[in-house]
Amino acid sequence: MSEVAAAAGSRVPNRLGALWRAYAGSPLAVAAAAVLLLTVLAGAAASAIAPQDPYDLAGLSLFDGRLPPLSRGADGNLYLLGTDDQSRDMLSAILYGLRTSLTVGLVATAAAAGVGVPLGLLAAWKGGRVDSLVMRLVDLQLSLPAILVALALLAALGRGEDKIILALALVQWAVFARTARASAAVERQRDYVAAAQCLGLPARRVLFGHVLPNALPPITVIAAVEVAHAHRAGSDAVLPRRRTAGGPAFARPLDRQRVPIPAERAVLDQHVPRRGPAGAGVRPQPCRRPAARGPGPSGRPRVNVLEVEALEVQFPSPSGPLRAVDGVSFALAPGQVLGLVGESGSGKTMTGYALLRLVPPPGRIAGGRVRLGGRDLLALSEAEMRRVRGDRIAVIMQDPMSCLNDVLRIGTQMAEAVTSHRRMGRTALRALARDALGRVGIPSPEERLDAYPHELSGGMRQRVAIATALMNRPAVIVADEPTTALDVTIQAQILSEVQRACAEDGTALLWITHDLSVVAGLADRIAVMYAGRIVEHGPADAVIGAPLHPYTEGLMASVPARNRPGERLRQIPGGMPGLAGLPTGCAFRPRCPRAGNACAARPALAELRPGHAARCVHPLLPC
Repeated sequence: MSEVAAAAGSRVPNRLGALWRAYAGSPLAVAAAAVLLLTVLAGAAASAIAPQDPYDLAGLSLFDGRLPPLSRGADGNLYLLGTDDQSRDMLSAILYGLRTSLTVGLVATAAAAGVGVPLGLLAAWKGGRVDSLVMRLVDLQLSLPAILVALALLAALGRGEDKIILALALVQWAVFARTARASAAVERQRDYVAAAQCLGLPARRVLFGHVLPNALPPITVIAAVEVAHAHRAGSDAVLPRRRTAGGPAFARPLDRQRVPIPAERAVLDQHVPRRGPAGAGVRPQPCRRPAARGPGPSGRPRVNVLEVEALEVQFPSPSGPLRAVDGVSFALAPGQVLGLVGESGSGKTMTGYALLRLVPPPGRIAGGRVRLGGRDLLALSEAEMRRVRGDRIAVIMQDPMSCLNDVLRIGTQMAEAVTSHRRMGRTALRALARDALGRVGIPSPEERLDAYPHELSGGMRQRVAIATALMNRPAVIVADEPTTALDVTIQAQILSEVQRACAEDGTALLWITHDLSVVAGLADRIAVMYAGRIVEHGPADAVIGAPLHPYTEGLMASVPARNRPGERLRQIPGGMPGLAGLPTGCAFRPRCPRAGNACAARPALAELRPGHAARCVHPLLPC
């Protein structure tokens, strides 16, 4: 769907009306709903519509026992379904019993879900020992025959409606816990969860506001099955043969003494795959880069808003810790754009996650400092860091098709970026979100606030992500390849809008990409990463026009625009080494045409030109 086509939908349709029309168009669905509704109403209104109160033993006639259907009793009353051996009207007994069994089914299932679903979500979110403990309890519960557990509980608790509900809830909770954990574990890896964390949302809000709505489909199926099980169990539970006044009446034949509770069914543990990215990205056309930002109006140098010193991220392995980010250092001034470039696997994205302390486990930040406005983020508590994410430092995720939650409206997700940090009235919050969408060029922003992500094109989704990141006017934005999956026209528009927004707000931007042609027209400075290390860092014009490191030269030579028509594209031989097999000394040595014996020692990042540094013992300097 193009931008124009998306904008042409001038009004978001009435979704409830559309859902009702689709439902009413299916005769089978309408008939099933009517039967279900009549059944529930009959049970709820049993005392009003039943011909007789089966609990009122004083009102029963001893001469009306065991009458066949459509018979009249001694008092002249018509018994449509006959009577039992205690002269009770069978229709009345069924209606009263329906009310009781529905209550048992709904309350027991709700109680089981209320215990099992939070435990399953907690296990999927925490992982590790918490996950192991919860799942071992679930395995223990499900390994025991449900009928034996239920009978043992009823024997210990005694008879009664409340005892049946408690016994069924204790049997069913494990089914909900396993289903919720399986579904939430898949959703936990989605980009929209990472995006919600980057906004600074607390864990409970991410878990119950974002993960749970997407994990509901299999949980809902299990709940429907368990309601039916509990409904039957309520009617088949262990009951005395003879009823006393005030005893429960059930919808099954009333002279049964013992009927076993049905065994629980296997867990429905499946996940419906979601749509992936719209397609591979297309190389954008370079846009005009603004003039490099220098000293402020007073002539004094700008104070850096972000300073990263010797940042190191490690992952454990049998052979020792693996350094995904190895001694990375850089700084950003207000309004400055730094392009972080390199091949896939060079550590760019991990560096961005480390700035927000969102390194995925089992990775950890092993050293370094990250100062934001003079405040060391690595020394903050998790609660303090959550208040920084989304407010002082924001993120634009890579994939516009997956970084938004499909079950929440655009306005709701944008509002969370603000309400997770400060209070604001609903009217003012909606106006702020509407203005943010307008700043990034989204047509009809008021109507787009009520839309769902699937109703927007990829370009409009990415603009929503950019608008959300800008809502709190953060000091720093980390943009992780946000234009990779967009077509060339939309890429140019997004780049222009990001440039303008950062210039207006004075926001520093870390633009992570593998494409030098993008940062050529966007960045003030460029840092080139290889195998977790920065190998070159300097002004954008200098890095692109006169690179110092052979790796940067190879990246530039592989850009198609730098090759003449008919000439074969150049490529860097070999591939990015794995973290477990990094060569000693210079990591680029096996692929470098200028490598020598001196490259066996690890080179330091040295300034070879004013403001232009490289990590190489054989730099590309004129003789």
